[in-house]
Amino acid sequence: MYRYILLVSILLLSRSSGELPLSVYIASLLNSGQFPGGVVGVQYADGVREVISEGYADVRARVAVDRETVFNIASVSKPITAMIIMRLIEMGRLGLSDQLVALLPEFEYARVGGYPEVKVVHLLRHTAGWDREVTFDPLYPGFDLSRIGLSDGSTCQGVAKAMLQHGLQFHPGTRYAYSNLGYCLLSLIVEKKVGKPYFESAKELLLNPLRVSGVQGPDGYKTGRSLNYQKQGRNWAVVDVGAASLQRLSGAGGWASTVDALLDLFQRGPVYPIVSAKALAQHGSNFYGYGWRVWPRADGQADLTHFGAMPGCFSFVLRMAEGHIVVALFNARPRDADALSRQMYQSISSALRVR
Repeated sequence: MYRYILLVSILLLSRSSGELPLSVYIASLLNSGQFPGGVVGVQYADGVREVISEGYADVRARVAVDRETVFNIASVSKPITAMIIMRLIEMGRLGLSDQLVALLPEFEYARVGGYPEVKVVHLLRHTAGWDREVTFDPLYPGFDLSRIGLSDGSTCQGVAKAMLQHGLQFHPGTRYAYSNLGYCLLSLIVEKKVGKPYFESAKELLLNPLRVSGVQGPDGYKTGRSLNYQKQGRNWAVVDVGAASLQRLSGAGGWASTVDALLDLFQRGPVYPIVSAKALAQHGSNFYGYGWRVWPRADGQADLTHFGAMPGCFSFVLRMAEGHIVVALFNARPRDADALSRQMYQSISSALRVR
């Protein structure tokens, strides 16, 4: 009832005060009842930053969400991994056309399925040849790893070793199929090139140079984390994703962060999506670039988004061509995460374009 009254009040205030539609949309999202708690931060191109939070990080203890609350960010980890890979390419230590089998020769690859043709660019763009809709996703939390002969304590490397012995579902570079395995392999490539574990390598190459300290690996935060929830009837029940699952996801979905830390990272960090005029002309409504979904616009520019969803969390990031950045973090997974992320992009980008 409180949320309903608050939302109606905000809508009435917006009509009388001329408040931006963006504020209304964010308030409606936070009070939609889809999440126990959440936080949305907006970094405007002019340097102004606004953060709005609502609900609880711990429902039972009534601990409120605020801008210091730490959330699992799931697949919003992928733009971070892509930034690290592109940094290695800038440094001359890696190439987009480098072959997977040459970069990670220690693995045994299936003799059929086109593995010699899998390149770094295919891993970045989810076009390497794995299709979890045809098979399964062994990295998604809750997957029964015994199906591929592994235990719950298995690592990204262990999963990769098991999966690479099976063939691909399509020829590399011929179509798109979202793949956590591809970003697990990118994480292993980072480790090989830097000589340190993935999360340490990320700090050395990306986070420390950008002076971003609030983005951490699974073990980086001892306090301040939001619990993860799923709906059971009318109540919220805690769901334990587990540190082992997050470690196994590695650069595919293992990061955690506060909203301000992600805003800092995506404001300061270089982004390398495919947004050339040629690329935009080749694709229709949207496509996956180097770690980002690219949304071509009628004015010849492009906006970038990514979302993450797994049991107990949902995350969303938007980088607009004008320089505005939006980060949203929640502690439950919505029923249709893809549909919600598209709705968020359309609503938020429309509001920001008229700012």
